[in-house]
Parts: sequence; structure tokens; C-alpha cells
Amino acid sequence: MCGRFMKGKKTKNRMRKSNIFFETATLIKKSGLNFWLFELLYKLAAFAILYPLLLAAFGFTLKRAGFNYLTNDYIYIYLRNPFTILLILLLITGFISYVSMELCCLAICFDAAHHDRKISLLEIFRGGTRLFTKKFWGKKFFSGFGMVNILVTVNVTLIGFLVANVNLPSFVTDIFKRPVVLAGVILVLVALFIYCLVNIFVVNIVAYDGSSTKEARQRSRRMIRHRWWKTLLTFVLWNLFVLVLIYGIYFILLALIWIGVSILNKTQLGIAIYLAVFRNAIKVIKVLLFVGVLPVCFSIVSTLFYRFRCDSGNAENTGIFSKEGAKKSAKENRKLQVWIAGILIAVSVAADSYYLVKSFETNPFHNVEMFNDTEVMAHRGNSYNAPENTMLAFEKAVEATADYIEIDVHMTKDGRLVVMHDSNLKRTAGINREIYNVNYEDIRDADVGSWFGSDEEFAKCRIPLLSDVMKYAKNRIKLNIEVKQSDHEPGLVDKVVEMIHEFKFEDECVITSMNYEALKQAKMLDESIKTGYVLSVAYGSFYNIDYVDAFSINSGYVDKNVIDAIHNRGKEVYVWTINGEDRAKELTMMGVDAIITDNTEMAREVIYSKYSNGLLFNVLSYVFKK
Repeated sequence: MCGRFMKGKKTKNRMRKSNIFFETATLIKKSGLNFWLFELLYKLAAFAILYPLLLAAFGFTLKRAGFNYLTNDYIYIYLRNPFTILLILLLITGFISYVSMELCCLAICFDAAHHDRKISLLEIFRGGTRLFTKKFWGKKFFSGFGMVNILVTVNVTLIGFLVANVNLPSFVTDIFKRPVVLAGVILVLVALFIYCLVNIFVVNIVAYDGSSTKEARQRSRRMIRHRWWKTLLTFVLWNLFVLVLIYGIYFILLALIWIGVSILNKTQLGIAIYLAVFRNAIKVIKVLLFVGVLPVCFSIVSTLFYRFRCDSGNAENTGIFSKEGAKKSAKENRKLQVWIAGILIAVSVAADSYYLVKSFETNPFHNVEMFNDTEVMAHRGNSYNAPENTMLAFEKAVEATADYIEIDVHMTKDGRLVVMHDSNLKRTAGINREIYNVNYEDIRDADVGSWFGSDEEFAKCRIPLLSDVMKYAKNRIKLNIEVKQSDHEPGLVDKVVEMIHEFKFEDECVITSMNYEALKQAKMLDESIKTGYVLSVAYGSFYNIDYVDAFSINSGYVDKNVIDAIHNRGKEVYVWTINGEDRAKELTMMGVDAIITDNTEMAREVIYSKYSNGLLFNVLSYVFKK
């Protein structure tokens, strides 16, 4: 007999014909609130504690290996470093322990639910800990490794989704291009899949009747022997469901963005806007799927286990670990447990939310080429669609989801900071005067947009003050402020830094200049402000210059060697001015930190399209460009 799932021969036959996924949903429902509280607390608390430790450990090993930036060509050298090897071993041990402990706790929870026993949150942890330490720790640690393999193997769709779009080192991709190697890897993966599938019930068996892991493997194989195709079909359907779920989310996002841009009459920005949203949404989706898929998948495994035990006609067994927990649970204050869990969850959510927001603002692995994201800097605003260095161009840059606006700053005779590229007003304003020889009041109404086209909106463009740009950009977009310092504007850098402090823009801007002394002066005033040296040509060993955090280089002088040399000094690479799609793709693949472009939409499409597969991108092109 098998509890409520087996009431005579008639019930057993009905159960065999029932839907396995419906049974799984029933098992999760019976597990109750404590199942969800456990998952929330376990995942949130683990991330809140382990995330900063991981970043600190990675930074330490990177420095010990002698790298400021890890290019794909040097990954092999990094992996050979003793400190890196130690970190990898610790990560593997930690991940196996983390997953094994979670599965042990879930096995206790599901076992209690299967036998209609209420079990407290504390007892889930207590029973899971006892199961883990007694059966899967110490000399039996590699049994836990097998547990991890099982869940990885039966979730091939999720694993593929998580590792998609990672820019693998060339030595790795070159290895897999060899037919013999590729065939060998496929055979190993198939063998691993078969091994894991026949041992899939080990955790459940140990939790159910206290068997040793060796006995559990033998019994799991016997249970699978005549149900191989049924089990395989179950997990094929599960992976198809995950695949449909992923693409369903993609196309829901697509529909929402399409509706939004259509209402706003901004269809020409459709792909750029979609991919910008998609870039951040994909991070959230990956986290949620990783968090949610494991417990659901294990609940399917557990449901299959209970079904197969019933099919074998085994006598009811209440599960030794959950049975012990049930005796102790009656004495516990469950309300107090819920309150404590709620407080811990709230603290973990606060910490995790902070990490998540920071990851949107800055890539925590920005110093690793395969994880680095190329950013878009709108050259003088979105100057492809609006007059350069005007508020209209800046607004269009924000609409096109640029990461930065690249602006040029001069100082008028009366000490006002204005945004304009040329020192002379002739080209854009039609006034043959130098900016440093005029007061701002004399030029504030100058038309700097009509030269760009006949649109009435262009004729309304005026010369903006830096203060106006900062007010608009605050919390919207970052600024690349190029200082056009000359002998006629000796106080320009001081005033720019002063204004950065006034608007608290220290973490939202970079000061760039062709004048090295201007950058040195900015760093002396505030070393926390990022600086970038603008170079029309690049040759020699310029990489180690002090007071410079980035190099903004003419694209004609940029290749992979230059990029890697700069990155290895811990500095960033910006490339200007990129308006061609092919060159933008090439530089993105090389791993530049930012592309400065007049055509923001083009650059955004090129950079963010790597987060989407070909099918989805073709759909986007059809929807927004038809």
C-alpha cells in the first residue's frame, strides 16, 4: 500500500493512467506554505551571503594571477594559477554541497507531503541537514556530486539557455571544431545522461527508508529498468515545457514592446528598445529559471519515485527522516518560525535587490572578456537623427537607450559652461565668433539646429548649458564629458569638476580630453572621477599613463592587440566614431568597452542582438521594419 495514492487495485490502475505533471502539482500543493518559505529563504539567503564572497574571491585570484583584465587568450594561464585552482575546487565543493543540501531538504518536505504529514519549516531544515550529513557528506561526498549531475543532465534546455551567448575563448571553440573531439564529447554526455537517469531516485530512496547510497543506486536502477522509456519521455516533455516557457517569455516581451512603440509612434526604434529591455530582462529570467526549475524538476523526480514504488507493490514507509521530524514538529512554535523566516527573507531580499540593481548599473564581471558588455555612447547625442550637442539630440539618445551621451564642453567669456563641439560658432550657429570671446547671454538664443534640416523642431534647438544637460541626464543616462580646454579657458576643468560634485554625478560620468594635463588636473581634484584620454592616433607604449582610466581611440588604430594591452593594464577602451554595422560587430566581438557612434539605434541592435538568437531577431526585424 502507498498511502492516499493507493487504495486497492482499482486506485493503483487509475494512478498509472494519471498525468505525471498533475500529480507533481498535487504534491507541491500538499507541501504547503513551508515548501515556498523554504525555497525563498534558502535561495535568497544563499545568494545574499555567497555573491559578495564570490566577487571578492574572484578579484583576489585575478590579482594573484597577475591580471587586471582577463582576456580570452589568457584564460588558460589564469586557470593554471594555484589560487585559481583552489577557488575552482572550493566553488565545485560549495555548489555540490548547496544543491545536495537543498535536495535533501526537499526530499524531507515531499516525503512528509506524500504521507499527509505536516512538517514545520525548521524540521525541513533539521531533517534535510541530518540526511545530508549522515548520507552525503564526508567519504560519501561524491554521491552529492552525482545528485548535481542528475539535475544538470535532465535540465539540458535550461543549461543551454544559461550558457548561451557566452563568448568562449578561441582555444575552446577550436577544440570543439574537431570532429573527433566533438563526437567524443557527445558520447560522454550521452553516457553521463544514461548513468544519471538510472540513478535518479537515490536521494528519495535514502530519505524514504535510510538506505546507504550504494544500496540506493542499486534500487534506483531496478526501479528504472522496465520504465526507461516512460522516465525518458517524462523529462523530454519537461525540457520541451521549459523551452516553450522561455520562448513564451521572449514573445510576450516582444508583444509588449511592439504595442508600446506603436502607440508612441516610435517604430523605427523598435528593435533597439526591445533589445535594451531584453538585455536586462534576460538576466532576471535566467535567475528566476535557475531558482525555480530545480525544485520543480525534483518534485517531478519525487512523484515518479512514489509512483514507481506503488507500481512495485512496496509496503507503505513513512520515511525515517520525515517521521522523526513529525514527532518533534508538534512541540514547535510554528508562528514564531514563520516570523523568523519572514525577517530573514526580508533581509535577504534587501541585499539581493541591491546586488541586482548594481548588476544593471555595472557588470560585476566587466574585467572578464567573455562576460563583458559593450556599451553605446551617443556621439554628441543621437546626432544621426538630430542636431549635435542639443537637448533634442540628447532626448533621442535616451529614447534609443544609449548608455552614455558623449558631449563637448567649452567655457564662455563670463564663465558659463556650454555644450558645443567647435570653439567657433560658425558651423552650427552661423556666428563667426569664438565661444571664449562671448558671454552666454549673447548666444543663448542662437539657432544651432536649422543647419541640420528643415524640420521645425530643429529650428528650436539652442546651445545648452552643461548644468541643463546634467539636470536632464541625472538618473536617465551617463555622460562622457569631453573637455575642450585651451589657453583661453584656464578654469574649465575646475568648473566641470565643481558641477559634477554639485549634481552628484561622480559615478555617472567620465571626463575625457585630448589634453593630458586636463585629465591630470581632474584626477588631482577628485580621484574618484573616471578619466579618458582621447587619441587620434595610437602607437607605442601609452597604456601605462597615470591619471587615465580609459582610452578613447580613433577606430583606425584599434585591433585586438591594442584592446588586450589596454585591458591588461586595468583600463577601458572606447572607440570612435563607429557608424558602420560591420565595424561595430567586429569591435563588439573584440571586446571594446564602448562604441561611440552617431547612429545609436544601429549600435544598439548590433551589440544587443547577441543576447537573442537568429529566429527571434528575424521576427523582430519583420515586426519593426516591415
